[in-house]
Amino acid sequence: MKKYLLIFLCGFFGKAIAQNYNVKFINDSLLKGANAVTRIDDLSVVIKSPSKAVVKHKYAITILNEDGAKFAQYYNYYDKLISLEKIDGHLFDASGFEIKSVKKKDIADFSANGDESLMTDTRYKAHRFYYTQYPYTIEYEDEQVYDGIFFLPSWKPIDMDCSLEQSSFTVETALDYELRFKQIAYKTTVTKSTLKDKNIYYWQVKNVVPIKYEPYQPSWDELNTAVYIAPSLFEIEKYKGDMKNWLSLGKFINSLNENKQQLPENIKTDVHNLVDKITNVKEKVLVLYDYLQKNSRYISVQIGIGGWQPFDAKYVATKKYGDCKALSNYMVSLLKEVNVPARYVLIKSGNNK
Repeated sequence: MKKYLLIFLCGFFGKAIAQNYNVKFINDSLLKGANAVTRIDDLSVVIKSPSKAVVKHKYAITILNEDGAKFAQYYNYYDKLISLEKIDGHLFDASGFEIKSVKKKDIADFSANGDESLMTDTRYKAHRFYYTQYPYTIEYEDEQVYDGIFFLPSWKPIDMDCSLEQSSFTVETALDYELRFKQIAYKTTVTKSTLKDKNIYYWQVKNVVPIKYEPYQPSWDELNTAVYIAPSLFEIEKYKGDMKNWLSLGKFINSLNENKQQLPENIKTDVHNLVDKITNVKEKVLVLYDYLQKNSRYISVQIGIGGWQPFDAKYVATKKYGDCKALSNYMVSLLKEVNVPARYVLIKSGNNK
C-alpha cells in the first residue's frame, strides 16, 4: 500500500513541477494591473496539402481574480469542413498541482445556429471548470483538421487586461508551397527554417504586461501583435483555387457561381413586364431591386461549401429566400435578363469595416 502511494505522489508532484504553473513563478511586472496571465499559448498549423491542414492549440491561463474568470471558458467550433478532436483540459491550484481534468462527458456541444439561419452545420464545443478559489490555472489543448484551406487561423496572442508570459505561432508547409502572411506590430522578422522536406515559420512573443483600453484608441488589432496567414493554392470540395492575386481569387469565386443565373420563365415574364418600357438604366435597376425586396427575404443556409457558394437563381425564385450570396446572384440574374451589365462582388461591411 505504501509503495503504491509513494509512486502515485511522485508522479503527481513531477507533473506539477513540469507544468510550472505555480503562481509564485510569475514575474511581478506581469501581475500588476492584470486579471489573468497567459502562461503559455502555442498555436501550430501544418499545411499538408491544398486541401488539408492540421491546427493544434495549447494554452494555459492563470486566473487571478473574479474579473479574470472570463478567460477560463474553453470553446472552439467545428463544421462539415473542420473537425474538432482530442480536446484535453486540466485545472491547477495556485501551487501548480492538478486538481481536475476534463472528461469527454464534461464537454458541452452546441449548435451555432442563429435566428437568421434556417440551417447551418457550424457547432461549437465548450467547457468550464467553475472553480473560484483564486488564483488558479486552466490548461486546454485541442486539434482541428481542415478539409480545405480557403481560410486559415490567425495568431493574436494578446488579450486586454491579461498579461502574457509566452506565446508562439508555428506554420509548417512543403518546400514548394508558398505561404502568404501579414505581420502586425511584430517587432522582428519571422524565423524561417528548413527541416528535411519542410519549411517552418516561427513567431514568438514573451513577457507582455497587461494593456488597458483607452477611449478613442485605434482598433485593438492595429495596436497589438498579430499574424494573419493565407494560402496560395487551395481546394474546397473539389473546387480548386489560387489566392496569389485578386484576379486568380476572382476566378475561383466565379467558378463557384457557374451556371447559377438561369431564371424560371415566369420570373423572366415578370421582369420584362416591369422594365421593358423604361429607358433609364438607373430606374430599371431600382424597379428590379424593389421587385427582389418584395418577393424574397434574407435567410441563411450555411452547410459545407455553401458558406461561400450561392444558391442558383431558380432556387431563390422558387423558395422566395436566400442569403447575401444567393440574393446578390439573383439580382445579377434579374439585371442580366434585361441587358443591364452587373457583377457579383464580395464586400466586407459593418462597423469599422
